[in-house]
Amino acid sequence: GVILATASYDHTIRLWEAPSGVCQRTIQYTDSQVNCMTVTPDRNFLVAAGESDVRLYDLNSKNTSAVTSFDGHVGNVTSV
Repeated sequence: GVILATASYDHTIRLWEAPSGVCQRTIQYTDSQVNCMTVTPDRNFLVAAGESDVRLYDLNSKNTSAVTSFDGHVGNVTSV
């Protein structure tokens, strides 16, 4: 189905079933607000960025933990 991904300053990413409006999964982005995110072209991963880090999430897994994290920025990451 069609999934819509949203992010917020409340430190969450939500994955919605677009036709029904039902939230399928909530991911806690604990260290900061989510500044930006994108889905990879193959639709397998979600890339999200906050203050000083970027995280990669597997959209095909029920696991809400990041697959990996890209750390090292010294300020807010505003584009991925």
